[in-house]
Amino acid sequence: MTDTSISSDSSVSTSVSNDSGTTSRRLKGTRQLRMAFQVADVTDEGMQVDWGGVAFSPDGDMIGSDAVIATVLPTTTIQQYKLKGMVSDAVIPFTNQELRQTSVTVSRGKMQVEFERDLDAADPADQDISSSGQWFLYAWGQTSDAGVINYHGFKNRGKNFLNLDSCEELIP
Repeated sequence: MTDTSISSDSSVSTSVSNDSGTTSRRLKGTRQLRMAFQVADVTDEGMQVDWGGVAFSPDGDMIGSDAVIATVLPTTTIQQYKLKGMVSDAVIPFTNQELRQTSVTVSRGKMQVEFERDLDAADPADQDISSSGQWFLYAWGQTSDAGVINYHGFKNRGKNFLNLDSCEELIP
């Protein structure tokens, strides 16, 4: 789904970017994550993709993670969610949406998602994102006719454990 490479720099107003379009940067003392990822709008099996998301997990598990999910059907949205279980009713939108610089577009068969959020959560309901080692989960799937995010299943997901300071994938 995404080549996740993230880098950070401690100087004010400096950002480091790479081919994946994913960066972490420090601005005026606030550590921020800027992330971009792409999802094909139709899988190899012919499934239409209506949503794509990434989650920040303390332990590599979906349940208990904070997620950013973008949908293109029935409407185009990008929101933060708490993942409390593996059923649609357990994907709970945050009361305080704190994403910035959001964008969801579909072009040439791909959904492009971009957002920015603080690494250090201001809201106690949000998880901090660790720059020394962080689980990133990713998934994609379909929505119901009513716009409910359906479970992605076992094929449409993955995860990486990354060091945001060095841009390296780690073995936890």
